[in-house]
Amino acid sequence: MCPLWNVDQPPLSIAYIAGQLGSVGYDVFCHDFSIDLIHTLPSDERQTITQKYLVEGWYTNFDFWRKKLSIDTLVDGWADEVLRNSPKLVGFSIYDATLSVSILLAEAIKKKAPETSIVFGGPSCDKKEIILRGPIDFLVYGEGEETITDLAERIENQRAFHDCPGIVFREDGNIVQTTPRPPIGDINTIPFPDFNDFNLFSYPSKALPMFTSRGCPNRCSFCSESPRWGRYRFRTAENIVMEMVRDVETYGIKHFSMEDSTINGKMDQFEKMCDLVILKKLKVTWGGKARIDLRMSPDLLRKACRAGCRGFIFGIESASQRVLDHMKKNVHISDVETVILNSYQAGIQVGCFFIIGYVNETETDFQETLEFIRKNHKYIHTIYQGNGLYILSGSRLHDRAEEYGIILPEFSPDGEWCTKDGMNTKHIRTDRLKLFNNLVNELYHQ
Repeated sequence: MCPLWNVDQPPLSIAYIAGQLGSVGYDVFCHDFSIDLIHTLPSDERQTITQKYLVEGWYTNFDFWRKKLSIDTLVDGWADEVLRNSPKLVGFSIYDATLSVSILLAEAIKKKAPETSIVFGGPSCDKKEIILRGPIDFLVYGEGEETITDLAERIENQRAFHDCPGIVFREDGNIVQTTPRPPIGDINTIPFPDFNDFNLFSYPSKALPMFTSRGCPNRCSFCSESPRWGRYRFRTAENIVMEMVRDVETYGIKHFSMEDSTINGKMDQFEKMCDLVILKKLKVTWGGKARIDLRMSPDLLRKACRAGCRGFIFGIESASQRVLDHMKKNVHISDVETVILNSYQAGIQVGCFFIIGYVNETETDFQETLEFIRKNHKYIHTIYQGNGLYILSGSRLHDRAEEYGIILPEFSPDGEWCTKDGMNTKHIRTDRLKLFNNLVNELYHQ
């Protein structure tokens, strides 16, 4: 994993690929150069740097950070570290924020060992043109576990790539994209992630990430999760708790951060997971993103707390019912208030995300959101810094922009879209975002 990515905990994507390849007999070595970069900084600068990255954007201001943090010098050393084990294949987990340094490191590796196959995979590899950005031999798009295993076997045995689903490669100057690989049907069959190469206690959270599902049962208009993951798939409670037990016994870790889109998308399995943790007397804590759902009753929430749940993060997005309906959130704002209050009373901390400046948001809608926060903030532990609406590739808003009356610039890293009627512009969103964040700071930080 290249900088700059989440340094609170080890990267789950890399650990899953390591677990998959290790399960079929390959020797795998993992590197998290994000945490390595942070540990090159004086301790009093680490939080400042990571916070400034989050605010200013690593990939939108990369040249500044590249010079300030001496990235080129570090990359040369990282390449030597990667090549120490003479790998035939080097894989990179690619997000927008990791792409620039990943390309630099791929270039350094290819310069030192031209025969090494470079593979990029991850959420930002859905555009095949990424392969032209550097010395990249293959892109893996879609879920990576089965594809990377297939690809590694073909590279090792010098077999053809045209019938390997889920990859992009170059041939005779052309970009070749093979057919998509179907999503993994039963995600309980995926080997547990392998964290053996990570110094787990060098991460601030002292927690391990895990997922309980892939995809999302909802289809919100602004989100690309459902299109990217396909149908919603969930793990059994037994499988989840088995991984918890393994991690407690193997790594001595007792806190888990659930990284899926929603940990309560399959309510019967969520409750069964709580029952099993209590039955096995596991002394663990956990939390993650959850849906607003009235089936999260006071009794179930108290049970979750006894099972170690310490926090839910809810994507509230807006307190305007009109906006929520347009988003296709399938929730009523009164239900939001009920679940937040019940969670608070059960002893579970609540965090909330809001989207400021959704497509059809008016000033009245925005004021409803501010009033909701004033009314309910005493039950909400954290309100995260507001986000302006980004039109994500693969989302309904992006793919049906004309239908929604959205004008999309060819390239808009700062979300510089607007509506055809001129009622929603970046300037309007920026002003509302300032007001939102000012209110949050007033309520929580003064």
